[in-house]
Amino acid sequence: MLFMGISMMLLSMTTTIALVPPLAMSHTSLKTSNIIKSIDFFSLFGFEIQTKFRAGPARAALLASSLTELMVIELIEVPNQFLPQMVSPDFHCNQALLGFNHICFDVSTKCTSLADHLNALQTSSLSKFGRPLVVVVEPRKQIVGKHCLELSMLRGVDGILIELIRFDKVLEIDYGLNAW
Repeated sequence: MLFMGISMMLLSMTTTIALVPPLAMSHTSLKTSNIIKSIDFFSLFGFEIQTKFRAGPARAALLASSLTELMVIELIEVPNQFLPQMVSPDFHCNQALLGFNHICFDVSTKCTSLADHLNALQTSSLSKFGRPLVVVVEPRKQIVGKHCLELSMLRGVDGILIELIRFDKVLEIDYGLNAW
C-alpha cells in the first residue's frame, strides 16, 4: 500500500492526467503432480494456505507468505490421468526452452548470509521431510546493475526452480548499462 501511495503521489506531482493505480502482480500459478507435497515444500519459505478450491477437476490452493503481502502462489494439481502426457523440462540445463523459468524469493531481511540461510533450510527440510533440498546452484555473488547480491538455485517439487537472493550492497558504478 505504501508503494502505491508513493507512486500515486509522484504521478500527481509530475502529470495532470487522471491518477491510475500502478499494476500489481496478483500471483504466480504453478502446476503440480501432488498438491500436498507442494504445500509442504512452500511452507519452508513461510507460505500458508489462504484458501482451497477446485479448478475444473483439479484441486487448487492459494498460498500466501507470512513474510510479505506481495507474494501469492496458486498451486493447481494436475489430475493423474493427464500426468503421463506432461514432462517437466529441465529449464536450468536446456536454455533453449522458452516460458516459465523460476520463482525468486528475496531473503535479505531473514539473514546476513545466504549460505547460512540455505543451511537452515536444509536442516528444516531434513527434519520435516527426511531429505535434503536439491541445490542446483550453490550460493554465489552476482552483480545486477548497481546491486551486489548473493544467489542460489534450488529444485522444488515437480522440478520447479526456486531462486533465493540476498542483497549485499549497492555499488557506485552501474554495471548493468553495458552488460550486453
